[in-house]
Amino acid sequence: LRGSKNRNPHQIHAWLVYAVIYVIVSTVYAIT
Repeated sequence: LRGSKNRNPHQIHAWLVYAVIYVIVSTVYAIT
């Protein structure tokens, strides 16, 4: 449980970055 708790924040942050990039790319493609 300790390792999972330690790894969680980094995974969430990585997912957040991927989500933001995906949204930006989708928006750019939609506009273009």
